[in-house]
Amino acid sequence: MLERFEGGITLDRAEPVALPVLLFQLGGFAYVFALLLAGKPPLLGHDFAAFWAAAQLASEGRAADSFNGDVIGPIQHAVMSVEGTLYWHYPPMFHLLILPLGGLGYAHAFIWFTLAGWAVWVFTVSRVARDLPMHRKLAVLAAPIAWSTFVQGQNGALVALFLVMFLLSLERERWAQAGFWGALLLIKPHLGVLLPLILIARGHWRVFPWGVLFGGAFCGLATAVFGLDYWRAFLANGDALWAAMHTGKLAHAQISAFAFAQNIGLPGFWGWVLQGGTAVLATALTWA
Repeated sequence: MLERFEGGITLDRAEPVALPVLLFQLGGFAYVFALLLAGKPPLLGHDFAAFWAAAQLASEGRAADSFNGDVIGPIQHAVMSVEGTLYWHYPPMFHLLILPLGGLGYAHAFIWFTLAGWAVWVFTVSRVARDLPMHRKLAVLAAPIAWSTFVQGQNGALVALFLVMFLLSLERERWAQAGFWGALLLIKPHLGVLLPLILIARGHWRVFPWGVLFGGAFCGLATAVFGLDYWRAFLANGDALWAAMHTGKLAHAQISAFAFAQNIGLPGFWGWVLQGGTAVLATALTWA
């Protein structure tokens, strides 16, 4: 049965529809942008509502209040009709990157964030697929995952850029650049923990001093801007995030062995066993 799915989606098969799909995506966003500028309620950007609300609080000098659902929730609901509140779980480094959004209204902020995301995505594809002809690059650009990222107003394009540049820097033995791009991935702490394991597995020891230097500078700058209170709120938020990831709303939104076990009704213990087994397998493959 599995043979039927072998090579199911390939660049050769995606090429004929890539340009129409890409044009449809861009046309859809142009339509949504026009509605936003006309003052209509936003149709897209569900996740972006949390980014924008947190940026508004930061512009008022209340960045740490982003972790308070009673504070950030009403700001989100004022611009988008969402069910419940999108709680804030990010470290101050990411808050630093979205700080400019605090000076913009929701419509303009979403438009600029999306356009910047598309520019980043195009640049990332051009770097990682530089040897592919243009029609194949279009097939990559039109990937459904990119569409879903921009529709939700997520930061996946930015994270992809940082990760791709980190890996390309390792490939070219540019240790300082690898440390720089790896430090930027501290906006996603779970990736910041994962990258050192990759460096150890591959023996790239010379990246560590640069990673510590740039990572320390990134954290120091964010702390200088937002203060230690932000870190206290971030750490205090750990229990709420743990509950959301294991039994709450986020438990069904993760792509992991643990989440799979939870979703099919296995007890938590067996979810951890499955997660641990996949982690050991991934580690073994990385070291191989």
